[in-house]
Amino acid sequence: MSIGYDDTGKFIGLIIFLAWMFWLSHMSGQIILNPVLIAFGWRFYEVTYRHAGSETTHTGFALAKDEIRANEQWKHAQIRDILVLKDTIDGRENVSS
Repeated sequence: MSIGYDDTGKFIGLIIFLAWMFWLSHMSGQIILNPVLIAFGWRFYEVTYRHAGSETTHTGFALAKDEIRANEQWKHAQIRDILVLKDTIDGRENVSS
């Protein structure tokens, strides 16, 4: 694809696309995070956690739709090295506002 200065429609489209990509990357704090996840409200965190019944502390990455607060227990699924957090153990459904 080539863009010339005389083709303003393509040039403006490229600028809008680049601005959108920058905005999504800036909002997530992570350039590598999928922009679709950002658009749907997911956030990427670096967390320190412990499994129930264990005293061993782990550090890793997590995706969550809501803000993560300290000392809460979350239901999760692990996909490779990333925890996907759904809702808290006490049954309270976390809903983004």
